[in-house]
Amino acid sequence: HSGVILVSRDGGEVWTEQFDGYQVNQLMLDTAAAAVHAKTQELAAVSAEDKARLQGELDDLDYLLSDSRSFDDGGPTRPFLDVCFINEEEGMAVGQFGLVVKTSDGGKTWTSPVVAIENPEGLHFNSILWADGCWFIGGERGFAARSLDNGVSWDVLSTPYDGSFFAVGADQRSVILLGLRGNAVISFDRGDSWETVDTQASASLTSVSFLADGRLLVSQYAPNLLISDTSRTELTPLPWKAGTRITAFTMAADGALITVGMGGEKRIAKEDFSLTGSAGPKASTTTSN
Repeated sequence: HSGVILVSRDGGEVWTEQFDGYQVNQLMLDTAAAAVHAKTQELAAVSAEDKARLQGELDDLDYLLSDSRSFDDGGPTRPFLDVCFINEEEGMAVGQFGLVVKTSDGGKTWTSPVVAIENPEGLHFNSILWADGCWFIGGERGFAARSLDNGVSWDVLSTPYDGSFFAVGADQRSVILLGLRGNAVISFDRGDSWETVDTQASASLTSVSFLADGRLLVSQYAPNLLISDTSRTELTPLPWKAGTRITAFTMAADGALITVGMGGEKRIAKEDFSLTGSAGPKASTTTSN
């Protein structure tokens, strides 16, 4: 919960701290203070008919500055919940209470827009993803947002679910938001419209992989994975155990399935599992804690 971002430059062998919660608080405080100063100067130079509008904007910025001071007084209490990079240099991280930071130099320095996304309730941003030229964010209370201009501006999207989204996945065909108690929504027009996915699940959904044949493989906070048909609007559980309360998974370069969760890391060799629902892991499956 200290707002720390770590970096590894050797494939994960060694990790070093790149950004921490104290720096986050100072960044937010400095950004808000600069915005208040600039808006105050702008207000002093405008005509009478524009003053009311600008005064409202200044009031909002004053509130943001006060909020930033409160967080600074409390220390590094806002955790980052997800980070995503477009390439080695450009990336964004999101976290509690609508926290958003951006880097264009591989994380050496970070910036934050004054009001990145319309979020008056300070909802948590749980996940962020870059795909098909868009940024997507998923958060609590059904919150979703999209940027088509690399984070300069954001559209808040309307979804048919009002619970928390924990993960977002996307390719050129669709974007899917995975949430609490087996809820998921999918869009085939980059977030303009959404439909509910029939998941047949009651556990929270945690991560997704897009398979080469067009299907989706989804993990849940339960032992087995879920798989879709090619329409991507219905998920069915695979009968074999892939882990214990899975929080994330990946397909390794050799075709193995690697899951992590409450039971630690589990690796299942390619020849030992099936995505058709008929076969499960054999005795050679290994688990580490």
